Amino acid sequence: MWAYPEASSLETSEMRTLFAQQDGAGTGQSWLQIDDSPVQWRSYLGGSEKSSGITASINTWQHVVLVYDDSANTLTWYVDGREGATHTSVGVESATGNFILGAAKATTAGRYDGRLDEVNIFNTALTSDQVVLLFNQSKSVSMGSTSTASDGTTADNSTAREYCIPGDTTSCAGPVAEYKLDENTGTSGAVIYDTSGNNNTGTMTSFSASPSPWKPGKHGSSLQFNGSQYVAIADSDSLDYGTGDFTITVWVKTTETCTDNKVYWGQRYSPTTIWTGCDATGNVAGFDADSSVSSFSAIRGTTAINDGKWHQITAVKTGHASAYVYLYVDGVLEASAGPRSYSGDFNFGAGAGINSIGRLNVNPYYYPVAQIDHVRVYNYARTAAQVAWEHNHGGPVGWWQFDECTGVNAYDSSGHDNHGTVTEPGAGTNVGVGICTGSAGTMRSDGSNGKRNAALDFDGADDYVVVTDATAIQNIFDRGGAVTVWIYPRSDGEGNLGRILDKTDSVTEGWVINVREESAGAVKLWLGQEYTGNDRDWVTTNAVIPLNQWSHIAVVYDNSSTSNDPVFYLNGKTVSLSEQGSGNLPAKSDAGNNLYIGNRSNGQRTFDGMLDEVKMFNYSLTAHQVLVDYNEGAVRFE
Repeated sequence: MWAYPEASSLETSEMRTLFAQQDGAGTGQSWLQIDDSPVQWRSYLGGSEKSSGITASINTWQHVVLVYDDSANTLTWYVDGREGATHTSVGVESATGNFILGAAKATTAGRYDGRLDEVNIFNTALTSDQVVLLFNQSKSVSMGSTSTASDGTTADNSTAREYCIPGDTTSCAGPVAEYKLDENTGTSGAVIYDTSGNNNTGTMTSFSASPSPWKPGKHGSSLQFNGSQYVAIADSDSLDYGTGDFTITVWVKTTETCTDNKVYWGQRYSPTTIWTGCDATGNVAGFDADSSVSSFSAIRGTTAINDGKWHQITAVKTGHASAYVYLYVDGVLEASAGPRSYSGDFNFGAGAGINSIGRLNVNPYYYPVAQIDHVRVYNYARTAAQVAWEHNHGGPVGWWQFDECTGVNAYDSSGHDNHGTVTEPGAGTNVGVGICTGSAGTMRSDGSNGKRNAALDFDGADDYVVVTDATAIQNIFDRGGAVTVWIYPRSDGEGNLGRILDKTDSVTEGWVINVREESAGAVKLWLGQEYTGNDRDWVTTNAVIPLNQWSHIAVVYDNSSTSNDPVFYLNGKTVSLSEQGSGNLPAKSDAGNNLYIGNRSNGQRTFDGMLDEVKMFNYSLTAHQVLVDYNEGAVRFE
């Protein structure tokens, strides 16, 4: 188990019990306790005290394992994966009482004060290697943490923080309802468990045993809905949002043609309605939130979700008198609307099926034909960064590694399939795209020794990679975004403005990142964003990026306010910058503009050097995430 004993546990001289098997009279086995003299873990198995030999930490999480080997008649302690004392000739007695957490028996004496988590009981004696695996969350080696604590720096592997971005201090909490659908058994009448801790359990309705409704899911198992089944969830205070914010996420896999709306998560108590699912206008995601009859139209996405692949749909409502609603598909914002002024609250009356997975509580119910998995409901508005983090732990929406070593394709490793085309017109020192193992003088051969495997070489004359515009890479700096790249500049490039990334029409729309103003063997980094009336530009105060060596750069920016400045990072550390220009909101959209890597669309601003590991994110990376991306150059897992 994981234990977090608090100081009050040791205010008296008696030992405090975390786990026991005893009847009401106290007869039976007392298995795990904490003592104050000395502060150690102890057990009374076999009728006498058996200490851990390792100090118990107060106000700190520790992983405590007690192993009894019946064949050897030994009892061995492990704390945080480290072996402690072993006791011999234990002679464990038999017991028939109930398991008890936090007390030795049904009295107030010796009750535990602290927190417990992940209590496991095994009917075999674990080996030391198995204990380490259990401590490291079933990994033979644990290197790094899933997230950080709310201070943004302390490593934290807790369940509560798995919903939160590493290094982010933004308010973050777990869902008020969570349906993992990992029961993998049951038909009509069976319980679907809420793992949020709020006991919003569901009941399978109209599911038959054959064919089985349980299928492999996105994570674990999932439920197959065939047009008449649903999971009914009773109303509860935690699923009443009032005038507050909320977020709903659903994983879905379907090939259904949505000739009518199909609801994956629905809440309705007339006239109050919330649903998210497949919109009838084109097999795309839809989201509707109304507190009165037909006060607002549903918003709908742009990506077809009936392709037989898993997609995550996220719906967010923030504000009330001046509300905005957002719809994401696979972590990417696809639609929004607002401001809206709601006339009523989002509270739902009592009754079966008011809240449902797989239908809306109003005829014709909008039953889908789809697999559904991992449904989560939050009672706050998740940020764009949190939505991206939940989808794939904040992976990029575009990622070009340039490791192909042959051909003209530059594949997108983000999963969004925005593949690029490598082009070498032949006017400069490079004479073709080439292959990594070929003769010198091509983009691939001269870039074969990249920062991470292969890179691409740009000759400062005419080379480029073009990526056709797509939703996932549009307007990434709207409400916050980021770019990270490894660069190896030889000069400040063609026209002294060598492009790293360019998503403009070469004149007035979009944004650009380049190097410029070479001085004393280094160059400056520059970001330009087109706004209404003028552009706004930022450039490093000094020429800080050295020539002829690899440097990691990151640009993090939110263009939703003219008071926002970007943050530039060089090798994981921030660098100073200055602002130029005075454009007004809104920032000009780059939708419709192709993305150019190493040049711009008219081919006159070629980068001179190598580029590698180009990544685009549709949310603002934290300083911690930038540092992680930079340090992946030291330890990298493929």
